Formats: sequence, structure tokens, C-alpha cells
Amino acid sequence: MRLDGAILPWPDVLWRAGLLNRVHEYAPVKIAVKRLVQRAARCFGYQLVPVGVWAKASRALALADAAPSLLFQVDPVFQSSYAMGLAITGTPESGQVVCSKRQSRFYNLLSIHRWAGGVPGWQVECGCWKGLSSYLLNEQAKRLKPSHDGAGFMIVDSFEGLSQPTGEDRVQRGSDPALPGGEYAARAGTFSCPQDAVRKALSEFPAIEYHQGWIPEVLSSLPERTYSFVHIDLDLHDPIRGAVDYFFPRLEKGGVIVLDDYGSLTWPGALKGGDDAAAALGQPLTPLSTGQALLVRR
Repeated sequence: MRLDGAILPWPDVLWRAGLLNRVHEYAPVKIAVKRLVQRAARCFGYQLVPVGVWAKASRALALADAAPSLLFQVDPVFQSSYAMGLAITGTPESGQVVCSKRQSRFYNLLSIHRWAGGVPGWQVECGCWKGLSSYLLNEQAKRLKPSHDGAGFMIVDSFEGLSQPTGEDRVQRGSDPALPGGEYAARAGTFSCPQDAVRKALSEFPAIEYHQGWIPEVLSSLPERTYSFVHIDLDLHDPIRGAVDYFFPRLEKGGVIVLDDYGSLTWPGALKGGDDAAAALGQPLTPLSTGQALLVRR
């Protein structure tokens, strides 16, 4: 797919000509060849997208909104990257309405990531689940700089799912029908994904750093650094509060923290965690209509 929207399928003609058949039984070589072709295409302003992935993205978009009315719904670069990310990480697609809402959050995330691109410092994601948002952020970085291999980006996650919710996280009705009202949206351990699986999904970016442990406790073991971009997707009050408390003082001027679930009624602890942290820091917090919120170091 060219960056102006024209689609280029994977080079099936090479397979039919027998040029790649010889490496068919050697998966690492096959992957390396595909990445080489992808890298070469990007140098000329193209993004290669498997036809099946693009077709799936198109069907999902049609189901989500029969009459697209917003830019992210028809942005070919975003839609192809999003579809590729779903396929590579094995992230399940959501229902029709949720799909559109989730896509709008990712579109915002990538826009903010570009905006912070000129700020020095590391980039970090706290809470990655299967690695979809980390893939999209690094894929965007690679599109802007073809030599990007994940250097300067790190992931901090338990890789064992959610920690134990506290009283700040209680909701009147959770997303799990087995949990009664007044309990939690999800049990401890929900969204678990082994680190090895995330590494495999993000193998295109081998220089990404991984730090495994429960947030906020694991943060004290991180190397002392400054940051330009921090994505916090932790759902619960205590991890969110601890992450903001740790990273905001280490943001470079112009750096930004994106809180993923701040406005979600499913995760009330995310709202209070963000508000508590912003109040303690004496910093304004900017909510977005997508449920995200921003903290910017001025």
C-alpha cells in the first residue's frame, strides 16, 4: 500500500516464479526475505500489506461504521498498520462499537507519539498485554526512520495480567457477568500474556527493552533515565498512581504521559489514580473524549 492509499500485495509473483520457494521450508530465512522486501518498499514510500490482512481490516471497518465520518476510519496507513498489528500480536478484535472506539484511541496515541517525537529521552509502555500498542508505536517509528529496531523503547509489565484490585477499583457492574455489582471489572490475572509471546510478536524490533515485575514495585529497579513519551495502560488505581509518580518527574520538557483508561467507567480506579497523581504533582490533566488523558511536562 502506498502512503497515499494505493495497495501493494505481498509479491506473490516471486513465489509463482519459484524465486522464494526454495526458502519455504526455512521460516527464519523466509521472514528475513519478507522484511527485506518490506524495508525496500518503505524507502520508496510504500507499505506492504498481505491481501488477507487488508481485506479483514476493510471488513472490520465496514462493520464498525457503514458510513465513515472521521479521518481515522479512512486513513489507509493507520488501518493497514492496525490490521497488521492485530494479526502479528494475536490481539482479538472487539465488537462493532468497541472496535471504533478502540481504533480512535490508537489513532490518538500515534498522533501524540509523533508530536512527542522531537523530544529527547526514552519511550516506555507500562502494560502491554499482547503487544499491540507497542507494535503500532514501533511500526510508526520504523516508518518514519527505516533503521529503527526498537532502540530507546522499553516495556514494563508483570506479564502475569492485572494485579489485585483495591477498593478504589470497585465498580457497580463489572464486565465479567460472574462478578456481582460492587466488585471489580476483572479478576487479578486478567490480560496475562507471557513475555516470550510478546517478544515473538515484536521480534521485528529486537532492541526493545523488557522489564518484568509488578508496577509500581518494579519501577525502583529501572535504570535512571529521562523520558519523552510514556503510555500507561494499567487499568487499576495503584499501578497507575505509582507509574505517574515515577515517570512524570523524569519527563523531559515537552514530554507527555498518556493515560489509556482515565475516562473508562469500567475502570474507575484509573480516573482516581490519574486525578490523585496530577493533584499531588500540581499539574493539569487533560481528558480526551476517547477516555484517554494527557499529562505534559511544561
